[in-house]
Amino acid sequence: MLRDEPFEPEATAERDLCQTLDCFNGKVYVAPSNAVYLYNEMQAACGAIAYQWPNIEPPAGAVF
Repeated sequence: MLRDEPFEPEATAERDLCQTLDCFNGKVYVAPSNAVYLYNEMQAACGAIAYQWPNIEPPAGAVF
């Protein structure tokens, strides 16, 4: 489940608690130490795309 959480700017990921299980490959991945920074960068990129979206022409032959 994905949802927005208010992060503290100086917070760091609790590596032992932040894990992702890859059920297909049977592997566990630990969160990177800069997870909060990466999350904030993703939010900023998505915001920039959403802002510009109405001005972007769809490619020829696009199906909606």
